Amino acid sequence: MGTVQNHSRDWVKIKFTFHVPVETDVEKVRKLVKRVGVELLEDPELEGKFIEPMKSQGAVAIKGQSFEIGVKYMCKPGQQFTIRRKAYAALQQAFRNNGIELHRPSITLDSGDPLGVAPG
Repeated sequence: MGTVQNHSRDWVKIKFTFHVPVETDVEKVRKLVKRVGVELLEDPELEGKFIEPMKSQGAVAIKGQSFEIGVKYMCKPGQQFTIRRKAYAALQQAFRNNGIELHRPSITLDSGDPLGVAPG
């Protein structure tokens, strides 16, 4: 048996998340995601592939020192991977151009010494 595909649905809903530091203006992020979604609709390579444009669901969770931002869009079956790849690249560029950084997890170790000096 080769590849099995289900073409009985006429749409695919894609959801993904990313994390930004808690200091980030989540409303600015929401507006950037919406703007990128409009730009993707105008991309000739993606013409006719969207059913609903990409949009932000806003902050869907707080994880440690970051907000988890939800994003979703609806498209025709089989087109989700091309759209997602272009969406990631477009979001990365939009964030870079607007000073939005993705959260970078870090680990802090406590030595137990109030002066921060390890025993020698």
